Amino acid sequence: VAWLAAVVALYHATYRTGERQLLYGANLAAIILTGLVGTWASLTFTQTAVCIAWVGLGAFYVGGRVYRSWRHDTVVWDIMFLSAILTTTIAGVFALFSSSQTDVLAAGVALLAIGSAIFYDDRQNRRLRLLDLGVIIGMIGFQRMIGVYFPDMHHLVYTHLWALAAFVVAYVYLAFRTRPEAKVRLIMGLLLLSLPTLNAA
Repeated sequence: VAWLAAVVALYHATYRTGERQLLYGANLAAIILTGLVGTWASLTFTQTAVCIAWVGLGAFYVGGRVYRSWRHDTVVWDIMFLSAILTTTIAGVFALFSSSQTDVLAAGVALLAIGSAIFYDDRQNRRLRLLDLGVIIGMIGFQRMIGVYFPDMHHLVYTHLWALAAFVVAYVYLAFRTRPEAKVRLIMGLLLLSLPTLNAA
């Protein structure tokens, strides 16, 4: 109850004072509160990590996007987006080590969602700073889900998926006329496509 009150107080103070930097403390308090609730509910470490990952995705990312559309506050959005990326990615990766298929599925979907969100945001804003990061995060979650649900999947499937991801990123860079970056991703995709295939032949 005390932590819940602290979280509410921090968000309220941020709104009333306009001190955007308080959001970092409020978001951290929300993460700690989620962990405490998980402990109180006797959840395992990975189950708690899944919950934290979805708090990052649902509360920080979705909440930040809604607030930006309502108040057009880009500073708040930047803080919430960064919090969403760090929280969902770190907690989601920890949860991927679970032996439970359900935990891995929940964590994998969260990583795929935040990776897609990063990719979409970078592409929409024409920044292309975090484009590769979004693809890597999403692919890690997706690959782990495949490994858990289809353990006998041939390793070439994974390398071909990474090659496809590299080609998609190359296409986006090319669409924004950044040819050197597109060329690097295209070469990486071709290497991922050809070298493992030749090795397996």
